[in-house]
Amino acid sequence: MANVLTPKQKRFIVKSLGGGAGVMETLKAFFLEYSITLTYHQIIRYDPTKLSGASLSPALKKLFYQSRERAAAEMHKCEMSHAAIRQRRLDDLYLQATAGHLMAENKGKKNAGPDLKLAVAIITESRKNSELFDWDGEEEDEEIEAVKVLAEAKKEAEAKEGKTP
Repeated sequence: MANVLTPKQKRFIVKSLGGGAGVMETLKAFFLEYSITLTYHQIIRYDPTKLSGASLSPALKKLFYQSRERAAAEMHKCEMSHAAIRQRRLDDLYLQATAGHLMAENKGKKNAGPDLKLAVAIITESRKNSELFDWDGEEEDEEIEAVKVLAEAKKEAEAKEGKTP
């Protein structure tokens, strides 16, 4: 357990909580970033909206509320804010699936490697979710056609090089 956190680590926790991540999400993200195991209570001390975070320094309180405002502004910019939140959660799940074996609770377990089946399932869901932000499809058809034309031109060039000694 870490008794003293660096200012950078404190800012990481405050930004994460201010950005809308939950305490457990912040706890896991902190572990993945710094490989330091903290407790729930150590994390919640950096949330000024909670009783245990009331004594947070003014600079960190300011950072918390700035992070909260920035996250709210980003959500309002996005017409589909629920999809953005869902995408963020899927990203977190993907990180847990691929790096979950590094977490303290999984250390020493026999089959504690990355969960690749879960990672693939999350990628599939993420693609479905990202379709909400996709274009109308016409641009995609044009891009596919352009790639096909380039591939054909490359094959023709290779064929000419092969024929010419």
